[in-house]
Parts: sequence; structure tokens; C-alpha cells
Amino acid sequence: MSKLIWAVRPLIALLALVGQVPAGHGEDLIILTSFPPAFYEPITEKFQQSHPDITVEIVQRSTTSAVRFLLERDRVDVDVFWASSPDAFELLKSQNQLAVLQVSTPLEDRTVAGYPVNDVDNTYFGFAFSTFGAAYNPDYLARHDLPVPRRWSDLTLPAYWGHVGVTSPSRSGTTHFIVEAILQTYGWDQGWALIARMGGNLSTITARSFGIADGIEQARFGLGPSIDFLATVERSSDAIAFAVLDPLFLVPASVAVLERSASPTAGAAFVDFLLSTDVQLMLMSPQLGRIPVIDELRTLALAKRGTRLPAPLLDNGATFDAALSAHRYGLVNALFDAWIVDHRSEISAIWARVNTMDATSARSLISLLTQPPIDELRALELMAIPNDAGYGGPIEEMPEVSEEISQAVSGRLSMIASELERVASNPATQ
Repeated sequence: MSKLIWAVRPLIALLALVGQVPAGHGEDLIILTSFPPAFYEPITEKFQQSHPDITVEIVQRSTTSAVRFLLERDRVDVDVFWASSPDAFELLKSQNQLAVLQVSTPLEDRTVAGYPVNDVDNTYFGFAFSTFGAAYNPDYLARHDLPVPRRWSDLTLPAYWGHVGVTSPSRSGTTHFIVEAILQTYGWDQGWALIARMGGNLSTITARSFGIADGIEQARFGLGPSIDFLATVERSSDAIAFAVLDPLFLVPASVAVLERSASPTAGAAFVDFLLSTDVQLMLMSPQLGRIPVIDELRTLALAKRGTRLPAPLLDNGATFDAALSAHRYGLVNALFDAWIVDHRSEISAIWARVNTMDATSARSLISLLTQPPIDELRALELMAIPNDAGYGGPIEEMPEVSEEISQAVSGRLSMIASELERVASNPATQ
């Protein structure tokens, strides 16, 4: 069993000074991961069986928390970062946190389905894929006469008003990636329009991404955007199912050895282990439920799921830009929170009114509700402002940017309130 130990190295160092290091002690490998125990324990146990001289210790945090932890505590012992979000690795790379490795990768292509798998500079490596889509409660949808969504745009349908749950991207790497993938697939304006309309359907915002699956399983709400394994591998109930949505987001989970690592050889061995054929086959087991990166196994795993083989690029013909995502990481999270999270109840109530209006009356309100409060040009300008933290981190560390976003959202809400008054006072628009 992997151990959740944090301060083992200082203890070993102390014991070494007094000549009391336990006999046979080898290397310690500290892995920081966002994965749940049900996933990492079978893998790390198998790794320790094949590497008895290496003791694996796991530190578990959400992806967003882990990234901030690494960037703000550069003296804390961590050897490996292991998570699902490719932009998190790109952000760490941009801050020189990742070591360059020479490992044998089973995948020649550096991109699959438009997403980067292996870093061009050999600092992080994709070891498995997951799909993103909607988790849902079949009985709940049937009870409310709601269809199973098939496309990301379906989550904006008025029929789903009050039935959708989501996690803030500032608290969940899964949600952050979904938001960023939507923005890069649809573009800044259309992407935020989709996100805003989905936000109008929200019944709740959970604290962590697994809270989406919990709420759906308990029928507190009917559906929500999720990564596949949170609704499948982690659950054994008929009260939750998962639908892959179009456009397909087939996204790599990655692993990297940190530049600070005191055990880089053991870290490289762990990366090699994840990319080995034995582990790639193991990923397909019902217990782990992931999609291997090896081409033949990936094709087989997708076929078993009934998921079509992905196109080589995103729907818009581009490749996902992990560097762009990393650069605007904090900006996107702050805008989502200020626009979608902080005013969820107010926005939801407005959309409830809009959904009852005729198309002519609703047109101007829909425009105000779906245009991002910060346009793409201004977003680029804000991204160019020097950040004392030196990375695409939390916007609260840039008070002038945080204040501009807050004022933009407040101004938009005032415009919406004025338009609602105009519509209400004009009988011709009723």
C-alpha cells in the first residue's frame, strides 16, 4: 500500500547522521497526484513489486491545488507530478519545474485528436487517455422527461434549466480543462456563449469535481460535465451513467519528474513503468477504466466503449494549445468565477425569465447574457500584464486585473437589469 507520508526524507536524513538508517532502505519516491486511491494504489503497488528498492509515497491534491503548491513551495520534497490536465504540465514547464527525461515512449505521434500527448522537449509524457462528456442520472432524466445530451451545446438547452451541476474551474482541474477545451474548440466569443448558457441552467456548484458524480447519483440534480472515470470506474450504481459528447475531447493524462527531485532515477523508472506494455494493458481493466496511449490498445479500448475513433485535429482544424491555456489559466478561472459562480442564483433567475419570452423579446437579453464581459482583445492585453507570481496563477495576486473583471461583470449585470425593465415596460415585447 502506498503511504501518505510527507516528511520522510528529513527523518531519514536525521537517522543517517546518527547511523540509524534502517537496513535495506532504498530510494524514496514522492508522487504528487490528483488521482484517487482506487486508481493509483493498484499501479503503485505493482511498481513497488517490480522495484522493491523504491518506496512510493503519495501526496494527493486537486490539480489546481497541486500546481499552486509546487509553484509556491519550491523547497518541498516532491519527485513526480501525475495528473489528468495537460495545461497544468505546460504551466509547470513554463516555470522550469519539470526535468528533461530520455524515456522510450510507445506513441510516435505527439498529438492525438488535436491534443498534445508528449511534450516536444521531453518534460512530460502522456500515459493514458480519458474522454469528457456528461455524467447523468438515467432515472432522474426520465422522471423529468429530459433527453440524454449528445453534444456540448445540448447542455445549454432551456429544458435543462435547474438540472445541471458543475464545479468551479478554480477548484477543479477537470472543470478547468473542459472550459478551456470549449474555448479553444469554439473560440473565445462562442465558447463563452456556450459556457454562459450552460451556467444559466445550473442548479448548484460543487466544491470538487467528484461532487458532480455524488450529486447526480443522489439525484440532487440530473447531469453535469465530467471526466469519464468519475462516473464509471468510481461508481457501481445504476443511478449514474456517462455520455461522451461531441465534439470529442479525448485528453491525455500525463506524468513528469520534477526538476527539484532528489530521486530522479526512481522518477524516470516510474515514467518508464507507466508507458510499459504491461501497465498499458492494465489500464484497460474495469478497475482502472482508462484508455492506453499505445495505438493498437487505444483503438481496442475505444471500440469496446462504442466511441468513434477521433479525428486528428480539433473540430475547428486546430491543435489544442496547452501553452495558451497555461498562460491564461488564472484569467479564465477568475472570469468564470466572477461571471458564472458568484452570480449563479441571479443569472439562473434571469435565464428562467428569458426562457419564457418570445424570440424577439429575448434577443437583446440573450446577447447581453452570453457575450463575455471581457472580450478577447482585452483578455490578451490582460494576459500581457506582468504577474509577480510569474505564472498564470490566481488573479487575486493581480488586484488590478481582478478589479477590472469584477467591474466588467457588474456593468454587464446593470445592463441586463436595465434591459429587463425595458422589456417589462413595453407591452409590444410581451
